Amino acid sequence: MSACSCAARTLSATTTNETNVASQKKASLFARTNSQHFLKQQQRRRRERNDAFCVRAESSGEEERDRHRVVATTTEREGGASSSSGRRTSSQTTSSDDNTKRTTIKKKKKNEIIPLFCRLAPDAISITNFLTKSKALKVGFDALRVAGVRGVHVTVFWGIVENEPQVYDWQAYEELFAIVDKVGELEVSVEFAFHARECGGNDGDGCTASLPVWVHEIASREGKEGNPELFYMDQSGLRENAVISLFAEGDESLLPTGDGKTFRSANQCYEEFMASFVNTFEKYFANGTITTATIGAGPNGELRYPAFPEDVWVFPGVGSFQVNDKYALKALQEYANERNCSDWGKSGPHDAGEVNDFGPVSHFFQDNGSWRTDYGQFFLTFYHDQLMKHGERMLQSANRAIREKYSDVALEMRLPNTYWWNHCESRPAQATSGYPRFTDQSRDAYDEAMAMLFQNNAHASVQGGELGDERIANENTTNAQANPEKSV
Repeated sequence: MSACSCAARTLSATTTNETNVASQKKASLFARTNSQHFLKQQQRRRRERNDAFCVRAESSGEEERDRHRVVATTTEREGGASSSSGRRTSSQTTSSDDNTKRTTIKKKKKNEIIPLFCRLAPDAISITNFLTKSKALKVGFDALRVAGVRGVHVTVFWGIVENEPQVYDWQAYEELFAIVDKVGELEVSVEFAFHARECGGNDGDGCTASLPVWVHEIASREGKEGNPELFYMDQSGLRENAVISLFAEGDESLLPTGDGKTFRSANQCYEEFMASFVNTFEKYFANGTITTATIGAGPNGELRYPAFPEDVWVFPGVGSFQVNDKYALKALQEYANERNCSDWGKSGPHDAGEVNDFGPVSHFFQDNGSWRTDYGQFFLTFYHDQLMKHGERMLQSANRAIREKYSDVALEMRLPNTYWWNHCESRPAQATSGYPRFTDQSRDAYDEAMAMLFQNNAHASVQGGELGDERIANENTTNAQANPEKSV
């Protein structure tokens, strides 16, 4: 069936008789009424909690000032050595009380229904690795603390910190975490970004971070010293340099070490980067300031292929398969040989169309296209399985770098919310990003991703939760059959 028939089927499936429409309207009105009542209750309770929090903070501040007055008076009367001793006692008591207060608040926040973290402004740490607007940050962090926010989310870009192989400049992040720690009562969720993107991943962000310069130098060199194959390539020959190919990341001769004579794999680079971070900031791990680590695993930090290259892709294009670099083709051939179908390992699909195809117009993605054939399912299974193995490798590296020292740190990995063309049988945009639809009804690509995260004791994070089906329909007149609510 064509894309048009797919759209027609969707429209026909939503047609109901008048009786059902009336019943649905009544049910919808009842649900909205209850929902509005629930929201009002939640808002009232939130106001009460915030008022109580402010009262506790003010009361605590008065007690602290009174305690310091008593200590100061006692010190003046005793004088001399007693004065020095009194100062030491006061300092120790204050430190102990602060730690107790911080621990108590953090334990209380663990019982929140939905812990709220605010993402740090994208230009807070510049592309030249300097902390900007430190005074404004302190004021903002104080406001977050008073509002009862759990903490802040900080993206740590590989390309900003490791300007030379195995040389890590953490100074800007040291200044940032010191401010958070001084404000107190706020946790830090860090995200290790091994990709190139506008800082924060949104249009109009204040800075742009690339992969380390020395990675691009290797990709651009000519002859034996160069290796452009470390980046993905699609069927049209377009290379995506926002992230290193997952097929290349295990090559132990891929990237240089600090001495310039020996080499290491991309996986080793990622693990060493995280280990350096942990060693540098162990104080903030030990005192409970840094509590969560999100492990970047692809474009925009998501566990997916770069199927939608920023320079050429236009929404709602279906994207393109990323299996034409030499490492990917080698892995595909080995996968085919193991299954006694070597002819299928020579390349990816030839009939998958172009990156900006409007829906399932290519033969591969049509409702009864070649994605349903034995070859189609063979390729899609390979494509998805390799992505899951990549995610598992990244989490294993994080476990060694972080959890072996601090087992209570929560690990997260971001899954993509590819929500367009989801009403079509082949779900083409999800397929090119690594989450295809299988003809085997017992398999689901997202279920398998969640199982992989569970096995590695990690949580899932999904962006785009604010998107709704009705909002997307109103903002986009392309009829891309977008369904963000179903995707989430």
